[in-house]
Amino acid sequence: MIFLRSIVISPKVTWKAQYRSGKMYYNNGYLTVGIDGVYFVYCQMFYYDGTSSYIGYEVYLDGKKILKAVHSIVSKNRKYETQYTSGIFEISKGQRISVESPFSKYYYFNETLSFFGAFMLHEKPT
Repeated sequence: MIFLRSIVISPKVTWKAQYRSGKMYYNNGYLTVGIDGVYFVYCQMFYYDGTSSYIGYEVYLDGKKILKAVHSIVSKNRKYETQYTSGIFEISKGQRISVESPFSKYYYFNETLSFFGAFMLHEKPT
């Protein structure tokens, strides 16, 4: 299990590791899985952006999009938005999970508002 907090946006999001157990490793925006298994992957981002038409982010597994959260901004008076997404995936040892934000420019990174992580539900069936 790993729990990460965001620190930089570029559009690839980089994170600061807050909690880690098991065989998962984080380096330079990528969370690498150490054991074949079925994983619960999750991400939440908090936005402050009254200038864009859309806000959102995408979660990738080895460069392939596996999750996406997107929302259109209906009013410039409503600048704050939180989006959460999650899913369950079979992931092999060595595969890497990352987050990118192609839509939004402004984020508020507070340890309770923006986070990303994964944990294994069970080993991969043989």
